[in-house]
Amino acid sequence: MFYFFSYLLIMPKYTKKEIYSILFQKIANGGYKDGKRLKEKEIAEYFNVSRTPIRVVLQQLAQDGLIQIHPNRGAIVRSLTPDDIEEIYEIRKNLEILALEYAVNIINLGELNKIQNKIINLQKKPDVAGAIKCDDELHLFIYQSSGKFRIINILNQLMRITERFRDMGFRDKAILDRVNIEHLELIDALVERDFHKGKTILAQHLDNSKIATLRFIFTNN
Repeated sequence: MFYFFSYLLIMPKYTKKEIYSILFQKIANGGYKDGKRLKEKEIAEYFNVSRTPIRVVLQQLAQDGLIQIHPNRGAIVRSLTPDDIEEIYEIRKNLEILALEYAVNIINLGELNKIQNKIINLQKKPDVAGAIKCDDELHLFIYQSSGKFRIINILNQLMRITERFRDMGFRDKAILDRVNIEHLELIDALVERDFHKGKTILAQHLDNSKIATLRFIFTNN
């Protein structure tokens, strides 16, 4: 009995975000092919969780266009195509530029400086996990500083889709170095309260991310 309970204690406890990330990557990497049926019971057993969080994750994957939920067949995989990725990035770019326009004159420079210092430290000592955290922090800070909750909600969803490809791409040092430089340039524009400069940098930054993501998809398919 002691060994049984010890085994239960060491079983990993996955969060909904972790489960989403793992399932996303399996779909993105072709581990789950188009048309594959995802069964709640099997996934719940694999992650050692109840079916309730799995149901939430599947709904989120459906909202993000990665699966389709049918009344009789359940959750069916629908992999993102290169055209989907291009569309997602274009929508994100235009909305993020709009958020930037709202935020540029009111964004908190003290908080921005804290993010800047973190990125400078990453340049001295590269760290993938740290870079991912800074990327989230900077972009989310711009969204939230806009004060426009509809823009924030839509951008959060689009970022959730693209960040899984970003996480894989950040393993490439060249991509990581480029992103850090672009982030610092964007912060400089925000410090200057220069929307036009920031718009140009942000558009190029997201275009570069789109190209890196498309290259990843074409390479792994």
